[in-house]
Amino acid sequence: MMARPRSHRPSARKSSRSTLIFAVLIMSTFMILILLAFGILSVPSNNAGSSKANDLTSIVRKTLQRGGEDDSKNERWVEIISWEPRASIYHNFLTKQECKYLIELAKPHMEKSTVVDEKTGKSTDSRVRTSSGTFLARGRDKTIREIEKRISDFTFIPVEHGEGLQVLHYEIGQKYEPHYDYFMDEYNTRNGGQRIATVLMYLSDVEEGGETVFPAAKGNYSAVPWWNELSECGKGGLSVKPKMGDALLFWSMTPDATLDPSSLHGGCAVIKGNKWSSTKWLRVHEYKVPSFSSSWFISDKKKTIHSLLVDLFFCRKKERKKERERDMDGYYSLSPISLLHRIKDSFHFAVSALLANLFSALFTFFFALVGTLLGALTGALIGQETESGFIRGAAVGAISGAVFSIEVFESSLLLWQSDESGIGCLLYLIDVIASLLSGRLVRERIGPAMLSAVQSQMGAVESQFQEHTDIFDTAISKGLTGDSLDRIPKVRITDTSPEIVSCSVCLQDFQVGETVRSLPQCHHMFHLPCIDKWLRRHASCPLCRRHL
Repeated sequence: MMARPRSHRPSARKSSRSTLIFAVLIMSTFMILILLAFGILSVPSNNAGSSKANDLTSIVRKTLQRGGEDDSKNERWVEIISWEPRASIYHNFLTKQECKYLIELAKPHMEKSTVVDEKTGKSTDSRVRTSSGTFLARGRDKTIREIEKRISDFTFIPVEHGEGLQVLHYEIGQKYEPHYDYFMDEYNTRNGGQRIATVLMYLSDVEEGGETVFPAAKGNYSAVPWWNELSECGKGGLSVKPKMGDALLFWSMTPDATLDPSSLHGGCAVIKGNKWSSTKWLRVHEYKVPSFSSSWFISDKKKTIHSLLVDLFFCRKKERKKERERDMDGYYSLSPISLLHRIKDSFHFAVSALLANLFSALFTFFFALVGTLLGALTGALIGQETESGFIRGAAVGAISGAVFSIEVFESSLLLWQSDESGIGCLLYLIDVIASLLSGRLVRERIGPAMLSAVQSQMGAVESQFQEHTDIFDTAISKGLTGDSLDRIPKVRITDTSPEIVSCSVCLQDFQVGETVRSLPQCHHMFHLPCIDKWLRRHASCPLCRRHL
């Protein structure tokens, strides 16, 4: 027989496939144009003037330029120079501006460099290392965070596994004798475990000397193209000549997690010029560092929301960031002036945090209220269209809308605190507000929630516990008997008319030749295995609850 059951889907589903495909193509083209305009996507091209690999051990890779006009011609590419130890050079890893920034940031705090005592694990002065240096806290400011993120992308090691950046300065005659970066004691491996890799970034060019040399490296290290430019010290092994912006990555451990003795390395004495470099040591595990915020007595999550709302309330977000960057180094000193500033900042933050709590509660309540109202309205409409129930749809929609609105609020706060560009932040906030008022964001959450509710009540049929059999039962009597179930008509699908819908339980489209069960009165259709188990326990339609 020809089955043309009544459809309970929205009328929008009846639109032709050609119209839908055309609309999708138009939207896809529009989105691609937008992504190309903002530079998120790029058209691949071959540049004949790109740098070539020096030998078979070299890899050329084009990367995104982050520098300004001065660095626009400096292409970034990675060159593997050794397998024992594993070492590679990332050319033009840093821009000139970043190199100068790190030098200027470190200059006021330079001290004589020390080495680690193998017996005690403590830092000590040594003639082995004659340079000067200082440490910059991890995540100290935007520039350092960008560099650390770039290091993480280069090494595939999380940012949290890295120590703070160390900036070093070598004057004429200063050097660092060959040494290992990994530790031989247990004291220095308590936090983060062993050092697994090192990224050495060159912040300046050196006219002569200052090479990084690996005396225990294996292979034909004299084949490097800069061999004739090396000093006598540099010709004592595999050497890398300092070049502003380049980054040298070498691994202190082999792939089987054993220490690599071929990673022995040193810094040759500077013969002419000055050498500035920055070192990032990477650990096997997360390397914990102290927080450098005056809100040290608040948990990280609360600190994010509280400090953000305080900045929003006092309209001084940028000023606070500059103050933190300027005062971070001297904040933990024990001078009377520093202690007075700490007490003042702590008191100010405590008062501000109290105000932030109040504003956080008000904003959260407002967003939750708007989300609840819009979610309830949208859920009720969807529930009515699918005949799942007006009240049930409104309840599910209200809960989903409230939860999602709070998530939007927190996401907006985090975006405000981030370092995104002003126009990007503004466009995002406008989109969030417009989507929230139109209900689009809420509807995206309501649909899956309602589907989950229907599937959960159908899944209750599979429960093996007798006390749970009536958890969703709204009928007056118990389920249907076998004879009553057999009297419900079965329909055989004989054509592919658009009127043919899918099973409301498994959501699979009916296929030609399938036998389905059509419930009387409401005419909802289901696969036999999907509906029969339900009807044996409940004498009602699982969608409209109409009693059979």
